[in-house]
Amino acid sequence: MAKPKSQRREANVNNASPPLTQENFEKELKELAKRAKEETPFNHAVEWAGTTVRAVVILALAAASSSVSQLTLSPVGVDGGTASTALGIGCGVSIGGVRRNWEVAVGAWNSILCLLEDNVSLVCECYTEHQLQVRTTVALVLAGPARGILRPPGAIKAAPSPWATQALNSSLLAQDYRLIARQDSNTGYISVLESVSSQFRVLRCDHSLLGGIWTMQQPGYKPVVGEPVYAIFTMLEAVRLIEAPVSVPDSEAQALVIGAGIGTSPGALMAHGINTTIVEIDPVVLEYAVKYFDLAPNHHAVIDDAVHYAAKVANNTAQRYDYIIHDVFTGGAEPIALFTDEFLRNLHRALKPDGVIAINYASDLLQPSTHLIIRTVLAIFPSCRIYRETAKPTAIELVAAGQDFTNMVFFCRAHSEAPITFREPVERDYLRSGARKAYLVPKHEILREEFDLKDVGDVLRANNTAMLEETQQKSAVGHWNVMRTVVPGKIWELW
Repeated sequence: MAKPKSQRREANVNNASPPLTQENFEKELKELAKRAKEETPFNHAVEWAGTTVRAVVILALAAASSSVSQLTLSPVGVDGGTASTALGIGCGVSIGGVRRNWEVAVGAWNSILCLLEDNVSLVCECYTEHQLQVRTTVALVLAGPARGILRPPGAIKAAPSPWATQALNSSLLAQDYRLIARQDSNTGYISVLESVSSQFRVLRCDHSLLGGIWTMQQPGYKPVVGEPVYAIFTMLEAVRLIEAPVSVPDSEAQALVIGAGIGTSPGALMAHGINTTIVEIDPVVLEYAVKYFDLAPNHHAVIDDAVHYAAKVANNTAQRYDYIIHDVFTGGAEPIALFTDEFLRNLHRALKPDGVIAINYASDLLQPSTHLIIRTVLAIFPSCRIYRETAKPTAIELVAAGQDFTNMVFFCRAHSEAPITFREPVERDYLRSGARKAYLVPKHEILREEFDLKDVGDVLRANNTAMLEETQQKSAVGHWNVMRTVVPGKIWELW
């Protein structure tokens, strides 16, 4: 209803400036004088200091939140999670802006969400599985109450305290799994997980598995080393079976293993009496391999960046190896620097004239980046054969999956162009292991015709890794999906 004219005139009078009288003029002068006294250099300095302190506190909180965010992403894998980070931050900032400008309380949204309960629950159910968890986390932090930031569930679970581990195990045991040990390290979130019902133990780094062994005890069955869960790690040991012009006794052989994992390959080499050096960048991985996966402690361990160590060994003519096993993987993606032309050439120089190398690479065979790695390897080593872990999928299976993600192993000679051939294994090669009897000898060869190898000059170099970085996210997402078929998604999310 419109106001009467008399009321509008009264309101206009009340809102008008005070009359310019002597009294009001003196009052205004006093106010100006008071403000002049308050605006001193000291007060300006105090105000500036306050602003600076607030900025420092905000930056410190942002830095702390970054670490918490990395921990929160561990269950789903940092490499896969970063694919949604930018969009998640954008959505979170938008929500925060709406909340600030419209002055909408979080409680008000509760009423709206209650009206959409069925639809929201359906969206959330699909959302967390396929869009990771980062977007939801960012939105909750920015749109929720400030006091909620002080106690995010992810941060509590990430803290490796006895209480948190006990709480996690109570949830995991309901799913027939058990958490044995965990620790944050320089390559990610490292943990040892055991399946109670299936009786196997695995070593986890973020959202990938570095290896596993069977823990079941069978009467009369005593393998020399742990029985590996994954066939690919026994296949790497076939580097010993490559026929050479002059065979080297195991007791006189020298081996270099890049990447410890759970110690399957180096453990087998040492069991054969080969003097083995293990280069591992993550001390926790090596510690857990010895403590929980029975890696013999009598190895020569080097805690170092493999790039640095390979360059050092390449320049040391007194140190050359008969066998090199290159087996690196962290959190969902291979370290790009360890597949460059420069790094692989240093490994090539570290081999003896009749030396051989086995290189494990996990990727989607349909991606151009995989072809780039293959061209890089073949440009350095004169004779190679490539084997995949499992049989090639059919055309129908490829269309259904939309990818061909697999582990593959390159077996290469250092200098000879003679074709790669494997001798027939004898009983001692198997180390009384059923898995080695089944998988030691490579079976599923990948022919060169399956790859684009026309441009042999196109190799991966240390100063030009952009192509691999662009496509590596797709590979990481493919690996993410594969890992959820090995261990249930619920277990990954329970840390």
